[in-house]
Amino acid sequence: MIIPSGAESATTSPASEEKASWEVTETEESHFNRGLPQATPQRCDSSTFSSGAKHRDLPQGALATFVHHLQQFVRSLLCPNKSQSPHSKVPTTKTFDHTDNDLVAVITRRALVLVSIAVVLFASLRGDYSEYNIFPEWQWDHNVYIPRDTPSGSTGSNQTAERISLLAQVVTGKPLRNLADVSARPNRAYARQWKMDYANYYSGRASYGSRSCFDKVVVLNSILENQQREAKEPPPLWPHPPRVEYDSIILLQPDSIITDLDKNLVDLLLPRDKLVAIAGWSDGKKVNSYSDVILFNLKHQHADAVAKRWWELVLPVQETCGANNDLEMLIAAIGWVKDDEEDLDKLIEPLIETSDGFVGNHLMKCIAPSVPGSREALLTNNFQESLGILQETADAVCYRFYPKCEVL
Repeated sequence: MIIPSGAESATTSPASEEKASWEVTETEESHFNRGLPQATPQRCDSSTFSSGAKHRDLPQGALATFVHHLQQFVRSLLCPNKSQSPHSKVPTTKTFDHTDNDLVAVITRRALVLVSIAVVLFASLRGDYSEYNIFPEWQWDHNVYIPRDTPSGSTGSNQTAERISLLAQVVTGKPLRNLADVSARPNRAYARQWKMDYANYYSGRASYGSRSCFDKVVVLNSILENQQREAKEPPPLWPHPPRVEYDSIILLQPDSIITDLDKNLVDLLLPRDKLVAIAGWSDGKKVNSYSDVILFNLKHQHADAVAKRWWELVLPVQETCGANNDLEMLIAAIGWVKDDEEDLDKLIEPLIETSDGFVGNHLMKCIAPSVPGSREALLTNNFQESLGILQETADAVCYRFYPKCEVL
């Protein structure tokens, strides 16, 4: 039986109503599983339809949101005369009217929300959850302490590098998160050394999916979109307004480790007049990358247009990873945006890459696959071996630059 806390008193303050929560007894837990609270139309106070569903046995995430909206929807049906919030201090005298446009609009809107969330939940229960970025997670090290309105390129007292940069590590599935935890140790030390912000983006997928390589596109567009919005309008994938405006971003994979903590990667690998630096780009036509390392100049005139075009190209569900398909789409996006007189080589800086996984003249290292574009599958299928190799590399870097890894 579901017992709304605070129902003992008919007159409760708004503060106490906000604390009301559902409690599920062990004897009649099946009532909650049906998703409908045991309430009657005669009982329409806020304690009957509590919006704060918090209990150690209640589901979290999308399911909790579904239950919350279901409660609101049932309130609309059973208590139509309650047009105001249950926490409102001013009573309303509005009566039930099937022709009331406002009431119909409210019920319709909540019904659509319920259907949308139900579709997502159904997909997750069917095992297709790995193809959706439902619960992305950002983990941050904030090493840049410059006001947002500081002009780009101004170093300030705490900025060592000339350009304000973000080092972002993109984790494309749950099995690869353990690898990212290992590589994050020297990478976070590097970001701290050069006063760069560090972000670990975890897509929330249960496993590596056929579209996981496109997560880097989500990260890039989230950063750019976030920098262009006001503090009161955070974009959907971003929890907070921007602290600083970045000049550049380094996109690394879960197995990428920066091996030289004393070298500024941005200044060495990404000239200011170039839009992007791509590992494996050569001959001005083809990209064969073992590492998928990308440096992106966010202040370039084509940065925003290329990022959005890249997103449009990867958005169709039939597009999948493999054979550097994601990087080929990036090249196509640059070709689509660039001016007619511009050459690709004037916008793209090639990064030296070796078949054994070194990038940028031994400035970074990854676990290189035998075939370019298949690294995630290699890491997943040979997880324990990959974890051992990555741990050995990380330990060697931290030993060489001791104690920089130890002060995180």
